Amino acid sequence: MMGQIRAFAQTWFAKVLFAILMVSFVAFGVRGVVTTAGVHDQVLKAGGRPAIGAQGFKDRFNFYKAQIEQQNQTQLSMQDAIGHDLDRRVVDELAYSESFADMLNRDGVRPADQLIVDKLRTIPKFFNPITGAFDKAAYAQFLQQNNMTATQAEGELRDEIGERQFVSGMAAGLRSPLVYAAMQAAYLKEGRAFQWFVVGPKTLPPPVKPTDAQLNGFIKQNAAQLMKPEMRQLSVVHFSALALAPAVTPSDADIQKRFDFEKDTLSSPEKRSFIQIPIKDPKNGAEITAKLKAGADPNLLAKNFGVQPVLYKDQPRTGVPDKGVATAAFGLKAGETSGVIQGDLGQSVVRLFTVTPGHDVTLAEAKPKIEAEVRKAQAEEKAYQMVQKYGDAHNGGSDMAASAKIVGQPVTVLPPIIAKGVDLQGQPSNLPPKVLAAAFSQPQGGESDPIDLGQGDYYVVRVDKVLPPALPTLDEIRPKLTQFFILRDATTKLQAKAQALSAAIGKGQSMADAAKSVDATVADADAIQRNGGGQVYSNDLVGRVFAAAPGDVFVGEDTKLGYVVAKLVKIEPADPKALAPLILSQRDSVSKSLFDDLGQATRAAARALVKPHIDYALARKALGVDPSQTAPAQ
Repeated sequence: MMGQIRAFAQTWFAKVLFAILMVSFVAFGVRGVVTTAGVHDQVLKAGGRPAIGAQGFKDRFNFYKAQIEQQNQTQLSMQDAIGHDLDRRVVDELAYSESFADMLNRDGVRPADQLIVDKLRTIPKFFNPITGAFDKAAYAQFLQQNNMTATQAEGELRDEIGERQFVSGMAAGLRSPLVYAAMQAAYLKEGRAFQWFVVGPKTLPPPVKPTDAQLNGFIKQNAAQLMKPEMRQLSVVHFSALALAPAVTPSDADIQKRFDFEKDTLSSPEKRSFIQIPIKDPKNGAEITAKLKAGADPNLLAKNFGVQPVLYKDQPRTGVPDKGVATAAFGLKAGETSGVIQGDLGQSVVRLFTVTPGHDVTLAEAKPKIEAEVRKAQAEEKAYQMVQKYGDAHNGGSDMAASAKIVGQPVTVLPPIIAKGVDLQGQPSNLPPKVLAAAFSQPQGGESDPIDLGQGDYYVVRVDKVLPPALPTLDEIRPKLTQFFILRDATTKLQAKAQALSAAIGKGQSMADAAKSVDATVADADAIQRNGGGQVYSNDLVGRVFAAAPGDVFVGEDTKLGYVVAKLVKIEPADPKALAPLILSQRDSVSKSLFDDLGQATRAAARALVKPHIDYALARKALGVDPSQTAPAQ
């Protein structure tokens, strides 16, 4: 039987979908990773795919690293990243994905140009949000910001569509045999009956506090783990438009001026939903028009004439790229069909479905929004002016405290924090990452220039004191360390007592007598299942129950401080009556597991077929790390 079903989030199928999503992020919000490289600058080259050079790899690595930092709400140093072979894992993932894309291309899985156009239409950032027109300037700006060409961006779109279609084709109709689901259901529904009792803290004498010598000895033995990282004590001046906004009162004139500027943007144009049927052969134009007017299904009609219809849903006139089609569509009434249209891209016929009237917004309707925008803008301007005034005073010789006093802002002195922005007790300083980075790049006594976080949010930070890495003093960690010692001692003694009782039962002592010796009572657990621990039994104990044979005596963790001594009584097969509904519910899960295995084999086959060139040393060098100074990944 296949191994226990892995969670779908961990399957290859999910990973492929995630990879596709990543491609979308890269193409439409991050950076392109496909960077053409010379022969001596190739981190990865997979078949006919463009080579990924040092800069392209560095971009993707930084993207992955940022995702990890965001998920874990922490900064990951380059040393830690390299120490965990993140660079090698990124290269390997790229090798699999690039090989997979090259294999698809070899097999002729190449989406049509029209699919690329259709995909571009679904990306809002490339269209004017009001008029709906394709914004060539926004598209060009995106390409420039991400150091991409249109060919690269559209190539990645093509990869995304091809991969999605291939994965969909693999997944469609894949059904595992029912016997697989039956075996899985029987496995999950198998029951175990056992006897048990708890060896808990009440069996122990009162705890004895460790001596200072013991605690200091522990600190010395665990110096590497207990070493405090470098800490810094900071003084901060914060200029916040958000804090200033409540005191800002926009004038009616300012609100009116802003409304006049935004009125066209806030108003909505008339929109129409219609279908366009291209005419491949001019001889068919009259026939297509007549059949549409007679009520023929547009999609079926287009298929019969060998063309692909184009559906426009709630589009303004400017959202229709062909001016001839736009003029015709916006000249019809709902339900009407046009004649043959001569558009910019050829002839076609249009049937109009619905008309959504436009709306000119009034000041009364927009005032709350406009007033909030004006207040925010004026607060941001006020914050900027305060920063400028602070800078003038500081450049004129005033220190931080005097400069802050001139603009009426307080200086906040923070307790020592580490680079993650928290103190030793884990309390956050709430400083943004950009401010923390500036604070930990300054020497002691150093002071940053105003740090602009956008939207009227500024910080100035000064490093009052740098505290180098050091072992904590006993007084600093005495309470927690004492608690740890007491808990460790209790756990050790309870486990030893439970193991001794388990051994005695194995030699013939009854469960009842063993339980009585620790003032406990034997309980019966009837037919628990693998997921049946709940709040009663720990996962550790349930795992040991299902690893035991009838008659075995074993020890497992309790749900709280203590250990459970248990004896497996019998194994109870699943009730056939309860299996039928579970078999049906498990089938999809088993099919996903089967697809997981198939997917992993496909990825491995693609990499074996393409045999991508990989330079791990160059990848590491691209990150500014000397490959000779790090151990090779295993």
